[in-house]
Amino acid sequence: MKTIISSKATVSKRAKIGKRVTICDYAVVNDNVVVGDGCYVGKNVILGEPLAAFYTSKNYRNPSTRISKGSLLRSGTIVYAGCVLGEGFQSGHGAVIREYSVFGKNCSFGIYSQADGYVKIGNGCRFHNNVFIASYTIIKDNVHFYPYSLTLDSPHPPCKSCRKGPTIGKGTIIGAKAILMPHVRLGENVVVGANSVVTRNVSQGKLVYGSPAGVVSSAKDIRCRKNTRRYPYL
Repeated sequence: MKTIISSKATVSKRAKIGKRVTICDYAVVNDNVVVGDGCYVGKNVILGEPLAAFYTSKNYRNPSTRISKGSLLRSGTIVYAGCVLGEGFQSGHGAVIREYSVFGKNCSFGIYSQADGYVKIGNGCRFHNNVFIASYTIIKDNVHFYPYSLTLDSPHPPCKSCRKGPTIGKGTIIGAKAILMPHVRLGENVVVGANSVVTRNVSQGKLVYGSPAGVVSSAKDIRCRKNTRRYPYL
């Protein structure tokens, strides 16, 4: 398979396009974007969206943006300049990834989800639809966020002097509509129940639930409702 670039796409001469890449109608690939081998760039995708300084500075230069090999960017995805998306990345329709966000290998970022810039995400993470990840959030490997869950980065908005998102350990599960408040730290293999608001640090392997969330049990004690002999988080 050879590289296919639609005549209706806009690709900067300062972009680098790998082998076996498909770029569909009305996609835009801006300056200093590298698209790795085997990537698929869907309709109306924007890669390397210019930062705010583009509109005010005559000397603006777009930061480097890297889309690693084997990535799939579905229609309507916007990736701002300065981002790095690891191998095998996948986005849902309308996903937005703001500047200087870094994703590891084999991550998926769902429909209408948004990473609000300067986030650092490990390998194998999954974000379902309508997830919001605030700036300066750190997420380790194999973390799952379920629909409408979110992180926050300012303890007293709109003050920006102490912005810092949560830090989330490996293997943690964030239930639907859960909220993780600024500065909190979650250990490895934590389970956060749906609709919970996490306001304090959570130690490794705990199940927390409620608003504010409290420790209910060890996550290892959770049994499958259909098969009570199965423990999903062992």
